[in-house]
Amino acid sequence: QTERYREVRRRILDGPDPLVRESLYRWYAGKCQICGSTFYQKNGRPFFVSHFLVPRKVSDAADAVGNALCLCADHFAQMIHGRVKSPDALEQLSSIDPNCESFEFILTLDGVPRSIRYNQKHAIALKAFYEASKEEP
Repeated sequence: QTERYREVRRRILDGPDPLVRESLYRWYAGKCQICGSTFYQKNGRPFFVSHFLVPRKVSDAADAVGNALCLCADHFAQMIHGRVKSPDALEQLSSIDPNCESFEFILTLDGVPRSIRYNQKHAIALKAFYEASKEEP
């Protein structure tokens, strides 16, 4: 059996900031920002995936609530493995009005038009994340 194992050296990314997931849960009650669905786990809590638009391994700044989405398993898989298009993404991000109660980001997932719904606090955090990323070299 020793031939089946090998020693390797690897780097492990620290876990995500738990406040990001807590904020998403508080704002969306574990329901997908695209379809509004969830299911309840054995522990009674709704299942959702905290998906980071910019991968956390890219930068410490990517571990922020403005970079995260609350998604169901299906939409998480589509965001990771499917065809995601939004030709006017930068225009949409620039147009976020912090005074509005909500914001919808329009995109297509595998050719199907979808929208990601944000509440006001989350939209403000998204706008701040976008503005900060423009300033980085």
